[in-house]
Amino acid sequence: MTEIELIDIYEVAQKFELSLNAIRNYKGLGLIVPSRKLGMKDLYNKADILRRRDLIQSLQNEGKSLREIAQYIKERSKGPNFEDLPAAKRKILIIEDDVSIASLIQEFLEQYFPAGSFQIHHEQNGPCGIESAIAHRPDLLILDIGLGRTMSGLEVFKQLENDPRIPHLEIIVISGIYLPQEEDKIEHFFRKPVDFVEMMKEVAKLTGIKSPKFGNK
Repeated sequence: MTEIELIDIYEVAQKFELSLNAIRNYKGLGLIVPSRKLGMKDLYNKADILRRRDLIQSLQNEGKSLREIAQYIKERSKGPNFEDLPAAKRKILIIEDDVSIASLIQEFLEQYFPAGSFQIHHEQNGPCGIESAIAHRPDLLILDIGLGRTMSGLEVFKQLENDPRIPHLEIIVISGIYLPQEEDKIEHFFRKPVDFVEMMKEVAKLTGIKSPKFGNK
């Protein structure tokens, strides 16, 4: 079972890139719903918040007002989470110089998640990967450390982890030699040969997209 990560209203505001007052308005309209309380403090399911953010933004791009979106959500959801609402397509960027490994990751994503869950891009080196990340603003980056002489994966990680142009980026790092150091601040790491089933569980956790393979239908 995937562990639920909870965040407070300040982190919700950061994920939406909105003020606290705007987020409180979202809560009042029913656009976001707390998962539980800790004392007087509301806590929110991070995966649920990211899913709501993407759906709200998608519907806003179609010209719907916040009240229309709130009504849309109310008509289709039965509880505090988005179990009955279609998830907005997540963007995944794979930066991996070994094409066979990148293809294998994509195959697992296609096997473990519903069709159309992800928009996937692949780059083979650091500079092209950074350019693609800025252009496409992915939700998730799967990054190899050993990318050749041009730029290491660690350099890519340090450049992208706090880039304000990609504020919601989650990063999974993979390597056959490198082991993360505490100062690198790498939270999600898989050593090669990668356990791709465990990686898919991490993808589900970080993107909020459920996989029928794990019993999350």
